[in-house]
Amino acid sequence: MALPNPVVDREYWGGFRTGKYNASTCVAFTPAWDLRRLRPHSRMFPRGSAVVFGTRQVEPKSMPTELTVFRGTVPLPHTLAGKGLDSITTEPGVAVIGGAVGAVSPYAGRFANGANLFPLVLFRVETDEASPLGAGGGRTGVRSRRSVFENAPWKDLPTLTGTVEQQFVWPVVYGENILPFRLTTPASCVVPITRDGALLRPPDEAIDRWPGLASWTRAVEEVWLSHRGSSTISWPRQMDHMRKLTSQVPAASSRVVYAASGQHVSAAVLTDPHALIEHSAYWAAVSSHDEASYLVGVMGAPSLTDLVRPYMAYGKDERHVDKSIWRLPIPVYDPDDLDHVRIVGLSNRLASEIASLELRSGYFVSQRKQVRTHILASPTGQELDAVVAEVIHE
Repeated sequence: MALPNPVVDREYWGGFRTGKYNASTCVAFTPAWDLRRLRPHSRMFPRGSAVVFGTRQVEPKSMPTELTVFRGTVPLPHTLAGKGLDSITTEPGVAVIGGAVGAVSPYAGRFANGANLFPLVLFRVETDEASPLGAGGGRTGVRSRRSVFENAPWKDLPTLTGTVEQQFVWPVVYGENILPFRLTTPASCVVPITRDGALLRPPDEAIDRWPGLASWTRAVEEVWLSHRGSSTISWPRQMDHMRKLTSQVPAASSRVVYAASGQHVSAAVLTDPHALIEHSAYWAAVSSHDEASYLVGVMGAPSLTDLVRPYMAYGKDERHVDKSIWRLPIPVYDPDDLDHVRIVGLSNRLASEIASLELRSGYFVSQRKQVRTHILASPTGQELDAVVAEVIHE
């Protein structure tokens, strides 16, 4: 049978893999084929797939964890036999079953999702110098920074413009700003929160101390109320749901951030105390820069992605790291542990290497791929991967 690939290793297919379906229907399975690493998917099936083999028997036999892994490029649609298959290789593999257990690492409770700073048109801005009179002392002219990734109805709305007090134009780290061991330039967003963590709401008179911000936020609130659809939540409440915004301010001097989406873990150290983190990323305050480097080193090791894959959601490929990473036994940083100290040093060296890379693309997916390629080829990256593997498997 050709089936979606999660059949070989995801917990929710566990009942199928037993081979026992009712009193009179049992199957004895033999090793399956894992086709998820074949590219492009569309030449085989709409998504990553597997082929399972079994015969009807009186007694069931569970699907073995041993399997055959196919890798490479499929030259013609629906082809796994015949000519032109030199680009496809096979190798023995073992399915790692992603269980439904909770977090294992103590870091699970320390990482939180960023703030709901969306839709983009209401937050993300760029400098607007349109007025010949200038913005006024302490203010800056802004306009919505539009994106092809906006969704309806927001993408069809007119661009917002205004002048806002500079202190409320915050640098914001989105998931797309996070590369392994490196951050790209954060976005600029108008966020009505003071530097000491007070959230200013449009109906409150306190916001009128900052006339530019007051005008901007009341215009934004009006747009939100007109286009939020069936939602009954207010704009400030949406922004600070579960205190995902106010808990970030004031910020620690060292934080670790990682992207929520994608099948590869991308994490970096954030040292700007004035930066906010958006919901497409997770963050945690750490006690020292060494602990931050340790965590980024562990999370940036290539083998870690392979370990976390069985716990991730599955579409055409694994996707959405989210908090699945904390199902791995990643220990808390111990400055007296020599392996942990080695990870810190290697992580810092690798971060320096990657900081000097000239990124060939402006698209974050391509940038991440370039960085991962560097890590795999770098002696520092290879040594780091080996040490992290030892720490995770202790």
